[in-house]
Amino acid sequence: MCRFGNADARLRQRSRMSPSEKPREEGKDLSVKLFIVVVAVLLVVASMAAADGRAYTHGGPGLTTRPCGYLSVGKGWRVHATRNVGCVSARKLVRSFFSAPRCLAAQRHPGTACTVGGYRCIERALPDDVGLVRCARAGRLVAAWSNH
Repeated sequence: MCRFGNADARLRQRSRMSPSEKPREEGKDLSVKLFIVVVAVLLVVASMAAADGRAYTHGGPGLTTRPCGYLSVGKGWRVHATRNVGCVSARKLVRSFFSAPRCLAAQRHPGTACTVGGYRCIERALPDDVGLVRCARAGRLVAAWSNH
């Protein structure tokens, strides 16, 4: 008899069996498939939750920042930057924004832009006397929040 003949005979025999007589292998296959689907769903949910973690902030379409330390200029600033900007460079950029005489107008008039190192920087006032400085250029973002 041909190699597949036995498989066909076993398939016909299984189809004639009642559910309680069928081999346990089919149940195992189903539980393995179900396990794989559950794990895949959990991985998707976990990755979505990780993307919204508190360690990261979204600074525009597709720009996710990470914390880059504290800068003690004036009332103090927490600096964040995208991954393609070094933290030392981000802190230097924010320090330059506050020390450059040409940026005094941007500091005194929220919403006024100032260019520092090729970045367009704008300071905004947020509720509770918190300031936000955003310096951006193509695909890069540095942001700093004041303490109060």
